[in-house]
Amino acid sequence: MHVPVELMRQAADINVTFIPYKGAEMVNDMMAGRVDLTITGTAAAVLVKAGKLVALASTGARRWDPLPDTPTWKESGINVEYHVWFGLATAPGTPPAIVSALTNAYAAALKSPDVLKAFKGWGYTPAARALNTKEFTEMIQVQFYVWEPIIRKAGIKIN
Repeated sequence: MHVPVELMRQAADINVTFIPYKGAEMVNDMMAGRVDLTITGTAAAVLVKAGKLVALASTGARRWDPLPDTPTWKESGINVEYHVWFGLATAPGTPPAIVSALTNAYAAALKSPDVLKAFKGWGYTPAARALNTKEFTEMIQVQFYVWEPIIRKAGIKIN
């Protein structure tokens, strides 16, 4: 979660010390009071509802359905957004017929009432449609241009 923390830090012009965590350790340290602030995923909504964490803001353009009383970053005075997206990827050289079959299966899943219900329950907003391989590749390439200046300014290194 280093990149969204850095996005927030730069936009809010605040000093934050990033502590690299793996998995649940971050949330455990938040609940224990050893960490003051974190950006966490959708699973934390259960902890917020149970009173074990306090949600300060959601990162998207609109309030998040599972925590509708939590303001967005923009409502809180931080004029940026951070969105998480999911997609399917496969190894280079995968036969086109397999890529096509996977793409079609994913597109069908995004139309399934059971899948849509599960996504809504997790607080996810599914895409209106599945992107094809070319569109998904282009979207990922755009992400490099969006995040590169933030990563460079922060001096973030991939490890």
